[in-house]
Amino acid sequence: MDRALGAPISPLDGQLFAFDNELHCNQGHTVQIVNKHFNLIPNTALVSMVPNTLTQLAADITLLETLGPHAAREANTEGVRSHYIIPIPFRYVNLFLASGITPRLFFLEVYPLMVTEHVDADCQSLVCFMQVSLTIPVLNQPFLALRA
Repeated sequence: MDRALGAPISPLDGQLFAFDNELHCNQGHTVQIVNKHFNLIPNTALVSMVPNTLTQLAADITLLETLGPHAAREANTEGVRSHYIIPIPFRYVNLFLASGITPRLFFLEVYPLMVTEHVDADCQSLVCFMQVSLTIPVLNQPFLALRA
């Protein structure tokens, strides 16, 4: 919220708000996004590397929705950090809103599009977020929940 020129000072000045979920009767549920939501998660999460993730998800016919938890020095894993809130490139927003993209669907449907369009490197924060979201956390590790 930016104060309009000439408007009185308000406690909402400088605050960030967003709509949560869909509109109902043309009314949105407004939530405040506080600065701490833009921080990195406190710990490095041990996740499956993207090529390994793609292989495991494609090979699983039981619709595997999570991987891990992973042990230190486990093959095909890496440590990543993510933010609690990740921007989604506008060109992919319709996929997230229309399909209810889960981390599994992200790696099977959205990530290949990013690679084809050569934007996967630019979207590394989203990829890391999805890696962490797909992984069962070890004790005392934050879990990132995907919300559209």
